[in-house]
Amino acid sequence: MPFDPASRRATLTALAGAILLLPTGRATAQAGAVGGVTPTGATIGQSQWRTLTLMAGAYAKMTSLLAQSRGTHPGVRQFGKFEADEQTTVAQTLTDRSDPPPVPLDANHQAKLTQLQAVPAGRAFDVAYVASQIEGHHELEQIQQSFLNAVPSAGNAKHIAMLARWSIQQHLVMLGDLQTALATA
Repeated sequence: MPFDPASRRATLTALAGAILLLPTGRATAQAGAVGGVTPTGATIGQSQWRTLTLMAGAYAKMTSLLAQSRGTHPGVRQFGKFEADEQTTVAQTLTDRSDPPPVPLDANHQAKLTQLQAVPAGRAFDVAYVASQIEGHHELEQIQQSFLNAVPSAGNAKHIAMLARWSIQQHLVMLGDLQTALATA
């Protein structure tokens, strides 16, 4: 299952360009403020959006770093690299820092990470990683949509959330293709 490098570059370029849209204030990502993902149709404010996005992104990055070392399918390893790099860029964008501090995971994300870490390298890991990414991308999509439901005007954060949502939707298609490839391998 090949990934289109041109589309991938465009996505990363768009997200990197979003850095220019950010206000100069710093975002904080305290896991204690996070009670989980909001229900579909709910709304969240900008601070909660940043916190939830950074935490879910940290989980996506940590699992993707695992995929780079434990994945055996070339598509899993490639997606892991893309995702880890992208989550670094998103964190840089949302914190307005070139080297953002690590974001602590809540108990739910930590438990999922621990479960994935227990899966040995090989096909079982590949399948578990892709399933975790699909679940995590649905979570990230819901976070973006909850924020977009709350934002009446077109501010900088709204633009970033719109770009992120588009990228997440693209990733879900890629992950679906990868899941199919793993099922038939």
